[in-house]
Amino acid sequence: MAAAAEKVAATKILMLPWLAHGHITPFFELAKRLAKKEFQIYICSSPINLQSIKPKLSKTDSKIQLVDLHIPASPELPAHMHTTKGIPLHLESGLIRACDAAAPDFEDLLDKLEPDLVVSDLFQPWAVRAAVARNIPVVNFVVTGVAVLTRLAHAFFSAGEEFPFPELDLSDHWISSSRRKTSDELGRDCAMRLLNCVKQSSSVILANTFVEFEGKYIDYFASSLKKKVLPVAPLVQRVNADNEKPEIVSWLDKKNPKSTVYVSFGSEYYLTKSDREELAHGLEQSGANFIWVIRFPKGEQYGRLYEEELNVEEGHWWCAYEEEAPAEMED
Repeated sequence: MAAAAEKVAATKILMLPWLAHGHITPFFELAKRLAKKEFQIYICSSPINLQSIKPKLSKTDSKIQLVDLHIPASPELPAHMHTTKGIPLHLESGLIRACDAAAPDFEDLLDKLEPDLVVSDLFQPWAVRAAVARNIPVVNFVVTGVAVLTRLAHAFFSAGEEFPFPELDLSDHWISSSRRKTSDELGRDCAMRLLNCVKQSSSVILANTFVEFEGKYIDYFASSLKKKVLPVAPLVQRVNADNEKPEIVSWLDKKNPKSTVYVSFGSEYYLTKSDREELAHGLEQSGANFIWVIRFPKGEQYGRLYEEELNVEEGHWWCAYEEEAPAEMED
């Protein structure tokens, strides 16, 4: 047993999330859980992205080390913009290319740190190649739900067959025509990156999801890729049990099981005004309880207007916050 414990303590894991808060946060939560098992964890990202988790490191997280990934800066994308937070859609492809240019620095980190395992996101196939070339196993980590990836898996591996989940086929509705060209090009590039990552990585994929939520989608995704998909959710910040129960939890306690819908598009995406109104009316007509976390462009008053219209006190819970919106999202 002592020898086994020493082996675990000597095991080093290098994590490489994509340059987004919605990616680095679950990576960080996974790192904390692995660190409690005495693994040495290195989280590698741009300095600006690491700033989002650095304040959350505690004295008990001594097994977690943050490592800068040196991404070449440019006039279009200076160092403080090496994150998806706040950058407009048309610059995201440039951010991906800038991150690609950090491949040599990542290879140097592999040689310096000599990790036993790399846990990588799905947007950096060059990182997977570099690790595999050094005989370092790579496990991909899906930070989103798996359902959205079943469409890609079907396109890659079962294109001639009928898609088994018609409820997920929203290809004619998911994006406005004015942004379709840019998003389609970005989407195709990301899809190929995902495919190249999973082709080269190990036989296990970690996923930030639950069997109870996405069991049939997990099974389909695993079968399509011929890999084991291991759900590791919930990867959220733990709440101190001594703290007073949050008001929203008390509100949920009064609701029937499986009666409430949670609506959120993350901390970086803005719904357009028309999309927000459409979604609000759909939620109202559904008659379901819901919790809606929504981000508004700074200065807009829609939060208070929606609160009045949707009877927040009765069956709905509202959390609105303001931030500067990319110009492309203003309509």
